[in-house]
Amino acid sequence: MKPIESHLPTQSLGILVVEDNAADADLIRELLPARGPVNFRVDSVARLSAALTRLRGSGIDLVLLDLGLPDSQGLQTLRDFRAAAAEVAVVVLTGNEDRSMGLVAVQEGAQDFLVKGQITSDLLERSIRYALGRHNSAAALRRSEERYRLAEHATHDGLWDWNLLTGEDYFSPRWKAILGYRDDEIANQRSAFLNLLHPDDQTRVDQATRGQMEKGNRYEVEFRLRHRDGSYRWVLSRGEAVRNAEGHPIRMVGSITDITERKRMERALKTICACDQALVLATSEPELLQKVCRVIIEQGGYRMTWVGFAENDEAKSIRVAAVAGQEDGYLSEAKISWAAANGRGQGPTGQAWRTGQTVICQDFRTDPNFAVWREAAEQHGYGSSASLPLLHAGKSFGILTIYAAEAQAFQPAELALLTALSEDLAYGIQALRMRLEHQQAEKLNARLAAIVEFSSDAIISKDLAGIIQSWNQGAEAIFGYSACEMIGASIRKLIPEDRQQEEDQILRQLLAGEPTNHYETIRQTKDGRIIPVSISVSPIKDKAGGIIGASKVLRDITERRRMEKRMLQAQKMEAIGTLAGGIAHDFNNMLAAMFGYAYLLQQDTLGNPQAQENVAEILTAANRAKELVQQILTFSRQRDQKPQVIKLEPVIKEVAKFLRASLPAQIKIEKELAADTPAVLADSTQIYQVTMNLATNALHAMEDNPGRLLLRLDSVLPAEPFLRTYPQLKPILYARLTVADTGHGMDAKTLEQIFEPFFTTKPVGKGTGLGLALVQGIVESYQGVITVESQVGQGTTFSLYFPAQAHGESPSDTHTKPVPRGHGQRLLAVDDEPGLTTVLQKMLHRLDYHVSTCNQASEAVRLVRENPEHFDLVITDLTMPEMNGLELAKQIRAIRSDLPVVLVSGYSAAVDTDGLRAAGVCERLEKPVAPSQLAEVVARALKRV
Repeated sequence: MKPIESHLPTQSLGILVVEDNAADADLIRELLPARGPVNFRVDSVARLSAALTRLRGSGIDLVLLDLGLPDSQGLQTLRDFRAAAAEVAVVVLTGNEDRSMGLVAVQEGAQDFLVKGQITSDLLERSIRYALGRHNSAAALRRSEERYRLAEHATHDGLWDWNLLTGEDYFSPRWKAILGYRDDEIANQRSAFLNLLHPDDQTRVDQATRGQMEKGNRYEVEFRLRHRDGSYRWVLSRGEAVRNAEGHPIRMVGSITDITERKRMERALKTICACDQALVLATSEPELLQKVCRVIIEQGGYRMTWVGFAENDEAKSIRVAAVAGQEDGYLSEAKISWAAANGRGQGPTGQAWRTGQTVICQDFRTDPNFAVWREAAEQHGYGSSASLPLLHAGKSFGILTIYAAEAQAFQPAELALLTALSEDLAYGIQALRMRLEHQQAEKLNARLAAIVEFSSDAIISKDLAGIIQSWNQGAEAIFGYSACEMIGASIRKLIPEDRQQEEDQILRQLLAGEPTNHYETIRQTKDGRIIPVSISVSPIKDKAGGIIGASKVLRDITERRRMEKRMLQAQKMEAIGTLAGGIAHDFNNMLAAMFGYAYLLQQDTLGNPQAQENVAEILTAANRAKELVQQILTFSRQRDQKPQVIKLEPVIKEVAKFLRASLPAQIKIEKELAADTPAVLADSTQIYQVTMNLATNALHAMEDNPGRLLLRLDSVLPAEPFLRTYPQLKPILYARLTVADTGHGMDAKTLEQIFEPFFTTKPVGKGTGLGLALVQGIVESYQGVITVESQVGQGTTFSLYFPAQAHGESPSDTHTKPVPRGHGQRLLAVDDEPGLTTVLQKMLHRLDYHVSTCNQASEAVRLVRENPEHFDLVITDLTMPEMNGLELAKQIRAIRSDLPVVLVSGYSAAVDTDGLRAAGVCERLEKPVAPSQLAEVVARALKRV
């Protein structure tokens, strides 16, 4: 350490003693030598005010200041002195009891202190020299700090000085001002710096610091420090370690430069460059929008960004097309609108959309237009935003909105680059849309070309002279001419002679600008066939709008015409079926009366064999009539089929019996009915219908000629080749029904079509063409097949295969059961046909029931209403003119809910089970009704009560 004298002037030193005790002042004067290396000039005053007056003159280098003066006491004396004469060194004089005050005085600016009563000449001289040395060093330091302050001001840099031994970290006022703080708002401690450092930059700063201190690497690092407003500022810090004699770092000093604007420009430039690359590489609009949003986040460092397009919905919302960054459901909750009238359209995005201008919200916390979204924005970490419209032809068609984490994030230079980015994005979107439209147009053209070429319709173009210019595959298929044959030929080649005027008329209409209506006509094929066609004509125009030709679409409507004929025939059949259903319904009522009286007559003639035989014949004829009615109802689709396990032999015998009575004498019927033919699951009425249909066809084939009709039943186990031909069959036992004739037979072409609907070989008026199609449908519905063998002049054989079934109990096998009888219960019979109520009354009377009848439904309701408990059961017909049976049942049940109702119907499909249950019907009977069936149903219904 240099000697103290080096700090003293080489001539004289002026000392001012401020002491109100004259003895103490004189002692100090005596202790300071007047001669020697230094000439001490000593003066004294007793008051602080006098000292300050004296100091206004010159020649005073140091003041010895007593803290207990008449006009000032304690540390306030020092403070007042320092405030008036800070440039003068001062040594404080205290008493023994005030030693601690001396230490405090040094902390508050005194260079040293002396305790009265302990002052010696050497101590006094050393204290003066030490005080002057400290004072001069402090002055030099102040001058140095002033130079640093001026340098800071000139360079806009902030200085820092980190004492590695004490941990103290000095930050200059400019350093703090960069971050928005006053000098007294940040402590000069290392912890203050670490608290302001961005967490993501901690590692980078630590590595740079260690590299400088341990290896001497250059310390130059960029990092972020938190500004007073909560945002982060980018700084460039440069520094160097100060080392001791051993080379160990004891402190680091350096500066920071605010590079926030530069970093913003850099990120904006990186963003726009990456986005431009995305614009070049993107192949679709969604891909482009997503890439641009992702680039803005990854390269620009923003918090969140999105692209949206306006919707014309009720809320006038902006639909989010792409988003990247920390969105977390914010946009769905924000419900941003573009409408001025909507409160959610007053934000920056809505304003940018409407004005076509960039709108900045620099601080979400204070901007009133952002109040609706403020709380949600703070929760998602958003501080500011820039909304940039995407423009085309001066109008907004989209919006790009960028959110930053910090406030005041968007400065003019950065915004200029982001605006350029939005312009590039708008151009890219429009370019992609134009490219997409072009591609779609090309695809459409290619599709149209393919449609034209591969259409089943003939699409032909011709010039005004009628010369064919194009000819597609459909035209080739319809007319038989190839494109090579027809291109360059006249369109009149396809038009029959008697229709040539049509072409002239169409040409006149085209040239006159008149519409050419769709029309139907005939055309001629290459092989000379005349076919019906449907034609549509459209003009072909050049770019100027002039007509240069015509395009024709011709469709072969041969099949449609055929189907129209078939439809007409089917409609006729449907009308016949409706009529047949009505006739069958009325006939069924008559049969019901016939059956009823026949049963009564049968009971009345017990013991008279001749009468019993006659009644049996009546019932047999009535049963045939009943089956005929069932066939009619089936034909008109008013009766469901009920497959049962049946033997085919009785059905075939019945068919043979019926045919024998109507066959010409020259045609013989032969039956070969094997007794072991298995039973099948089928409806006997349908089997009867199928057999009659085939037999009738056979009779037509042998008409007016001698012949033989064979009806054969047997069983067969199909062989493997037969199963391969008919894969729907299984290797099980089948019952086979064969119907063969010796008629004129059929050729191969006819055999291929006989099962097609409406196909017939009979002349008009002799057949519908529905017979064999129905036969095939019935056989296949029973999991069977039908085969046919025929040769011209040799006759035809049909074979029908039905899966064998275990033969169940038939009605004839059933043991006779006792007929349940009544015990005087009171029944009400309702039917609009008096004959039916009369026979029903008689049948029930013989079963020991008391029966009342009425022929009007309203009368039945009245009877029940007048005496609800009088009747035990109601039997009603379904179809009645005033009120049907279901409605009657509902009204009766409404009067008395426990009164059972039995419904009688002419056919079982008239009403479903749900309808019966809803009406309160407990049992159902189908006309005509047998006595035993009637007895069982009535007894069962009464048990329900």
